[in-house]
Amino acid sequence: MARRSNEAGADAATHEYNGTSATPHLVARELLIHHTSLRLAIHQINPELCEPDRNLARIGNECASHPEAGLHLFPELALTGYEMGTRSGEFAIAEGDSPPLPVGSPGTVVFGFPFRGRDGRLFNAAGAVRSGVWQTIYRKVYLPTYGMFDEGRYFAPGRRAPELFEVDGFRVAIAVCEDLWHPAVAWLAAMQGADLLVCPIAAAGRGFRAPTEGAFESWESWVAMARGTAIQHGMAVAVCNRVGIEGGITFAGGSFMVSPAGEVTARAGEGEEVTLSVTLSREEIHSARRPFSHLRDDDPHWVRREIERLGLVSDDNA
Repeated sequence: MARRSNEAGADAATHEYNGTSATPHLVARELLIHHTSLRLAIHQINPELCEPDRNLARIGNECASHPEAGLHLFPELALTGYEMGTRSGEFAIAEGDSPPLPVGSPGTVVFGFPFRGRDGRLFNAAGAVRSGVWQTIYRKVYLPTYGMFDEGRYFAPGRRAPELFEVDGFRVAIAVCEDLWHPAVAWLAAMQGADLLVCPIAAAGRGFRAPTEGAFESWESWVAMARGTAIQHGMAVAVCNRVGIEGGITFAGGSFMVSPAGEVTARAGEGEEVTLSVTLSREEIHSARRPFSHLRDDDPHWVRREIERLGLVSDDNA
């Protein structure tokens, strides 16, 4: 079920990417409580460039306008805008800092921001906050440095898989933008038992087509990848893009939700600020996994053995 609304309104030694002290086996124990459904708000907004205070206020207002949602999803680098360039470090949240969102913010909030590790490196990150506490901080692994994108000049790549966090008993993982184009990130989330993969993105529109078909040809690639990921792993995929223009880049909007069966259940327009309100049920997840046995049959031990046998990794590039 989906409806649209235009209302405005780690322990460092254990987890490089997470500001909490949670460990995977402890996280797994916390995920035993099951609820029948999860309400998700996908906020497609136009962040203001290099204005973190104004963007933070916007995030807070959007969450307050949709108090029914257990999970709020905002775009990549929603805190700062995308084209910060050499100013990225000015606005970075440092490892060990408390979340900038107020304690009273409703639900769990996922949003993107620049992040500074303890060694001073900058990362393109996204984190989940609930009741003023970090649930996870994920550092984007794959940084596009081609065409109009230059992330590799300003950010270091993350080196850890997404860690699951729990919302209303549903297991959730984060992948940021380009990460969705690389199957390993979603696979690592699925192998931990993720029910939902949330993807904050800042995707530009490429190629034009007839207005009745949507403005950008490139958007169908995102939908196809998300649908394939959902079908393969039996987990829902929520993609939250931004809108607006920065530095000559037109961000395409078109945020959407894909069910665990691979059906697009909600989709935003390509140029408007809008919130998609979606309900994900546990029965949807169970039903999508019944016809297939992918999650049961996938064997991470076999994958590891074959990677080692083929010499695809070594101590030099681990």
